[in-house]
Amino acid sequence: MKSYANWDTYSFKIIDDLLDESKTFIDIGAWIGPILLYVAPKVKRVIGIDCDHISFDSLRKNVDCNDFKDKVQLEYAALYNKNVKIYAGGGKRASEWGSSEITIVNPGDLICKEVDGITIDYLIEKYQVNDCGFIKIDIEGGEVFIIESMKSFFNTQKPVLYISLHPHLMNSDQLKNTV
Repeated sequence: MKSYANWDTYSFKIIDDLLDESKTFIDIGAWIGPILLYVAPKVKRVIGIDCDHISFDSLRKNVDCNDFKDKVQLEYAALYNKNVKIYAGGGKRASEWGSSEITIVNPGDLICKEVDGITIDYLIEKYQVNDCGFIKIDIEGGEVFIIESMKSFFNTQKPVLYISLHPHLMNSDQLKNTV
C-alpha cells in the first residue's frame, strides 16, 4: 500500500500562513476532507462542496467523527458557471475514494451520477456567506468553467484564493484564461 503522508504538505503551510481564523473557509472539491478537516477547528465556519457520491459519503462520515461538526456545512453538488444538472464523479483515475471530475471536462472517462451544478452566487446566498476569507478550489480541471463566473464574488468578498490547476485536463487557452 502506498503512503500519502506528505501528499499536500505545501497546502497546509500556505493555509497556515494566509488563514483568517475569524472568517469563513470554502472548500470547493473537498473530496474526503483532508483540507476541510485541517481547517475546521481553526476558523469560524467551513463550507465544503463535492460532486462525487463516493468521496462525499466519506467526507460526511469524516466530519461527523469530529467535535467541530457543528461549524461545517456540506453541499453535495458541483460548482459550475450556471445552475444546471450535470454528471460528475468516478473515473479511470479515481481511487476507491472517488474523484471530483465533471463530465464536461472529460466525458468518456467517467462513471457518473447526476448532481446539481450550482454557481458561487447560489452557494453564497444559500449559506449566507458575507465573510469568506479563504477559498480552496481543486475540481480536477473544472476550474476553467467557474473562474470567470466568480469575478463578482472575488471582488466583493476578496478572499485568499488557493487553486489547484490540472493542465493535463486543459488546453493551453483554457489554462491561460484561468490564470
